[in-house]
Parts: sequence; structure tokens; C-alpha cells
Amino acid sequence: MKIFKTIAIIFLCFMSICFFGCKDSDLVNNENVGSDSVNNEDIRDKEDDFGISITLPDIKEIEVYSRVQKISSYKITVKQNEWYYPVEKAGPGETVKIRLNGVGTYDVLDVAIGNNGKEEIASGSTSVTLDQDDRHKNVEIKIVPYERIDTIVLRGSWEKPDEEQYGEEDAERYDVSIYCEEKLINTYESVSLNQSYDVKYSAASTYKIKIEAKKADLTVVGSGEVIFTLKDYDRTKYVFIEIVGKIDDSESAGNGEIVTMGKWPQSLADVTGIKLAATGKTYDGSNEEYAGNDGNKYVKVGESYYKVEPITWRVIAYNSDGSKKLLADKIYSGISYYGTDSNRDLAEATIYPNNYKYSNIRAYLNSTKNQFEIDGGTPTEYDVDWTDAGFLTNAFTTAELAKIKTTTVDNRVRSTGYNENPYVCENTEDKVYILSYREAAKKLYGFNINSDRTINTTAYAKANGVLQMLYLKEELGGDWWLRSPTGITDYSSLVNYISTLGDNYVCNVKSKNVGVVPALTVTE
Repeated sequence: MKIFKTIAIIFLCFMSICFFGCKDSDLVNNENVGSDSVNNEDIRDKEDDFGISITLPDIKEIEVYSRVQKISSYKITVKQNEWYYPVEKAGPGETVKIRLNGVGTYDVLDVAIGNNGKEEIASGSTSVTLDQDDRHKNVEIKIVPYERIDTIVLRGSWEKPDEEQYGEEDAERYDVSIYCEEKLINTYESVSLNQSYDVKYSAASTYKIKIEAKKADLTVVGSGEVIFTLKDYDRTKYVFIEIVGKIDDSESAGNGEIVTMGKWPQSLADVTGIKLAATGKTYDGSNEEYAGNDGNKYVKVGESYYKVEPITWRVIAYNSDGSKKLLADKIYSGISYYGTDSNRDLAEATIYPNNYKYSNIRAYLNSTKNQFEIDGGTPTEYDVDWTDAGFLTNAFTTAELAKIKTTTVDNRVRSTGYNENPYVCENTEDKVYILSYREAAKKLYGFNINSDRTINTTAYAKANGVLQMLYLKEELGGDWWLRSPTGITDYSSLVNYISTLGDNYVCNVKSKNVGVVPALTVTE
């Protein structure tokens, strides 16, 4: 038993010497540090420990593009080879002491600033080498702010244009410029009207976004801009721009000038005593022309004759290229817009009866086959070939035809007076055309009130079915076609027209009681 007690006393003495004889520095080595955190509360109180000290900048010393006033902590990580020495939640302005595991180069020293949302918004890094003489080394580190990128969500819309202004349908591309404090920082070409853009945040700076609407030839047809500042909380900023259309100066108002050009049967004639000889020419499909021995020509409808007389036109606009836009001053003929209210199929497309491109009236005015046949469709009885009997070839001489310009006829949605229209067709290239809904309401053309759209009907047009209202035995105007289809869904057989009183209505494409008022553009 004595031997056992002696051995126990010797063992306890040995353990006490081992425990109290170890130095603190012997507790840290490359085997036990690893990726575990060091107890920083103990380390910061030991000035003579082997390691480094970092005095962290106060938030007032750092200029960043983010919410510096909300910085809650710095995160410090020291790395040597694969060993990490992290210190979490060090406060701004605090001096942090980090105990390391020996001499050598600690080649990555990262300091990251975090805010209350634990988001890193700035950082710094450096390297430090410790040798035996250093023991404890003070390290300076520069904190570099992250560039904060905010998102601007642009939403553009057009102001409702006046009749002389360009509108949304005139724009074929949009270009965007972004400015910060009046300095251009980014440009974007051919973008969407509604799009997002990333910009570098700059506190208390003024931003401006300018958008330009352009034609394909880069002519600016509208523009708008918005000025704003990015607030601290504006990580995504929604801005709205209203685009204002520029004045369309390609036309100026007509001054009432009257032009005489072309000839057409008009007034009822008494041909008693006049010798007539057929010329072989027909008008409107079946009305034969005769030459009288009095030097005049006459066209027969039923049993009556109508004298071929000069056509008078009103100049409704002067174009910037020197040409003139003319509108006939009377209803000169009557013809259906299209002969049936049935659809046609062309390749995989449905051609509605109120499609102007494929209408009977367009082929008639330009003396061509129906576009349906030209584009490869099998013509029906309603797709009339007007090559030798239409308005263009019958009304004008060769010299006059040379003066008539080909016009790009606007058939887009806006021309029809609707915001949406399922029946619009492509723009067409025509010598002769009829007005659109929008053109027939255009003050520039002289249409200020309904009575400005009242147009009289010739006797020849009446003989071909065009109606003209009587009021107290006084003749009012006749009905005349517009080229614009209705925008009402499921009414593909309806087209706009101007009534005898100058109002706008719709009627079926088959009507033969609505007349034709041609329009064209001529050079001097």
C-alpha cells in the first residue's frame, strides 16, 4: 500500500509540473489552428503575442457607393497556405490583434466591410511577412469600396400626338442616353421602349435618361427625358418617360389652289344632233366612250350620255420636296370597295374583305390587276382586272402620268383612328389612292368641321349608283369611301366612309352607293 501511495504522489507532481510549466504560445501551432476561429477576446489583451495588429478605419474615413452609415462590422481573414485565422465582427475604428502561428508570409489578408444586412460593400487586402524579430507587427490596410450597381427600369410611353405630330407608329427604333451630373456615361441603340439598365451608384448625384425615337434613316420623330436622383434605398429605380412627337414638317397646308388635270365623264349631256363614233374605250368596266363631231367626247350609261370634262383638284398640302398633294373636288365615280364580304386565302394568310391592299377600289384607281392575283392568288370573279379600264389609264394623258408620283400610302393602325386594328394591311406604293380616316380629319388639309368634308357628286357618278341626299330640295354631298377598315373585331366587311353631311360612318364593302374621291401627288 505504501508503494502504491508513493507512486500516486510522484504521478501527481509530474502532471502539475507539465501543466503549469507550458507557455501560452505553445498552445497555437499549425496542427491545432486549422480553419477554427481563434478566441479573439483573449488574444486582444496580450500585447506581446506573436502576430499582427490592424486598426480598422472608422466609417467616416471610408467613402463608398453604398450605405456606409449602416456598417455594423468588419470581417477579417488571415491566410497562410491552407490555414485560416478568422476574426468576426470587429467594430469600425477598433484595433484588432490577431495571434498567428509563427514566422512566414501571410500572403492574403482580407478585410471586408459588412452592413446590417450582412452584405459586403467594401474590402481591402495585403500581405505581411513575420520573422523572429517582429513578434508583433502593425499592419496598415487600405479599404476599397465596391462599385454599387443599381438597376433602372425604364418605362416609356407616347403622348397622344396632334395631327401634325409624329406618333408611335412613325418610330422604327429607340436610342437611349444616360447621364450622371450632365456627363454622358452610357448609350444604347435600337433598344426596347421598356427596358432595364445598370448604372453605377453615386450618392446625391443627378441622373438623366434621354430617349429618342427615330425612323430607319435616323430622322428623330420624338423624344423625352427624365431627371432623378438615386436614393440610398433605390437598388431598383423605376422611371417613366413620356415621348413627345416632333412636328411633321414634311407637309404644309394648301392655300385653296385649284389644279386642273386629267379628264373624266361628269355632266349629263344632250347629244341631239351630234354625230357619235365609238372610240373603243370604256369607263368603269362597261361604259363606252364616243367621240362627237363637235370635238367633245361622251360616255354612255344606260340611255344617257355624260360629257368628258377636265377634273379639278384642290391642293390640300404642299410637300417639302416641292410636290403637291391633290384631292379631287367632286365624287367622280361609284364603285364597291370589294365585291363580296367573304375572306380569301393567300398562302397561309387570311385576306379580309376590308383589306385595302387587296381591295377592288385600289386596283381600280391604279388601273392594275387585283393585288391578290399579282401576289399569286387564284382570282375570283370579284378580283377584277382594271388594267385597261381603271381610273389612272382613262383619266390622264401620257404627259400627265409622268407628273404623278408614286406615294407611300400609310395603312398602319394609327391611320385608321384606332389604337388596335386587326384588319390593317401593309403600306402600299400607289399612284392614286383614297384618304384614310386620319387624313380625312386632318386640319392641315382643311378638314376643320363636318361641312369641310361635304363633297358633291357628278351626274355621271349618280348614274353609276352614288347617292346624294336632298334636303328641302337642295342637294347635299354624297357618300365617299375612305381606305381605312373598321377596328371592331368580327366586322371584317366594314370600311369607313364620309357621309353626305360630312360625318364618319362604316358600311359594307359591297356597297355600290358610295363614291370615289381620288387623291394623288404631283410634281410641278
